[in-house]
Amino acid sequence: MTSPSVQKPASFTIRISVATAKYPLVQTYLQSEGYRGFILTDLAAPQSFTSTRQPPSCTLGIPSLFSSKTRELILTSSHKRTTFDISTSNKQPTNNQVIMAPKKKLTSMQFLDKIKGDSVDIYVGPQKKHYRLPKDLLRYYSGYFDRCFNGPFIEGQTQKLTLDKDKIEDFEILAEWMLRGDGVKFTTSKPGAAGYEACIEFAKYTDKYELGEACEAICDALKNIAMEGTFGLGYLSSSPVQGSDIDLIYRITSPENPLRAVFTNFVLSVTGLKHLEQFSKQEQVVEGYAANLLQTMRKCMTPGQPCEWKDPFTTKSRYD
Repeated sequence: MTSPSVQKPASFTIRISVATAKYPLVQTYLQSEGYRGFILTDLAAPQSFTSTRQPPSCTLGIPSLFSSKTRELILTSSHKRTTFDISTSNKQPTNNQVIMAPKKKLTSMQFLDKIKGDSVDIYVGPQKKHYRLPKDLLRYYSGYFDRCFNGPFIEGQTQKLTLDKDKIEDFEILAEWMLRGDGVKFTTSKPGAAGYEACIEFAKYTDKYELGEACEAICDALKNIAMEGTFGLGYLSSSPVQGSDIDLIYRITSPENPLRAVFTNFVLSVTGLKHLEQFSKQEQVVEGYAANLLQTMRKCMTPGQPCEWKDPFTTKSRYD
């Protein structure tokens, strides 16, 4: 007499993209699936994991897609998404297929509609400074706040959020940007490279809450740092800009954001024309950067003055 075969539970694939992996909710979901040793910061490429549990209808507030045909659960986010075909199981999400979907600024009537609803309580910094802000406005601009206050977490139940590690001045810029829409400025008293690093840290802070458009607030600070003349000679060793900074600014902002042009001007100003080749990778892979750089270089040419360049075919010097 043969024993009945035990049917193994059907498995499905959890597919995670680099753009999505940094969100804390992904870590929470992976832990619930038993991947407790997984470290998000180690994720340098899209990865897949196999689970034998039934794919949940709601992955702890993480936007997702599930294909019953290929049994793939694709974790995405409301701010960025990885585009790939899930019709065949051998399709892999690629790292460069990230599409920005920034929220458009609200009209006056839309703004009034967003602020007339319920409010939430946010406590910021070690001092836990209290802010009471319109919930719908925060949810509209930030996927992070949307998941906090509209998900199955304690913040969603209490409508309270504590950000005790945040700087009050940084949070107030984000809040003011959401309330005003523009005209908000980030300031720093640090000169030179230290001031630049402060600007980049603020840009990273806006990305933390999926509010990258708000980093336009650093425009004036960048202009002031460049005009100090600290990097005026354009030596390679004196420029504080890293290729990853260009990646960051262009990833978290839309093409219409004024910071893109200002930041590209800053790169040319503090790096110098001769040393721009160190960012040749960004010229190739960062969408919009090369076009903005070309426009900047054209504007910087002195009208009526000869500019020497070499013909790409004859290699002869030309001045037209």
